[in-house]
Amino acid sequence: TFDYLVQTGSFRQQQDAERQRAEIAFQGLRAQVKRIDLDSGSTWYRVNVGPFTSRSQMNAVIDKLVDLNIQPLVRKIPKEG
Repeated sequence: TFDYLVQTGSFRQQQDAERQRAEIAFQGLRAQVKRIDLDSGSTWYRVNVGPFTSRSQMNAVIDKLVDLNIQPLVRKIPKEG
């Protein structure tokens, strides 16, 4: 089974990712910034909300994000444990 992680953005600059994280926090949503180092040598900062165990939980968050003009990307991640 899977949990759902909602990626709200991917940025080259950490401060841009932190800015989006803060914007999301104002909506009462907890987001994390995760640094991704690609094999090509480039670094990206992804902003993620979640994980969520249910689709309905996730969909409620997506509605809030769309209101912020954010186009979320849903990722399925294996359940921990």
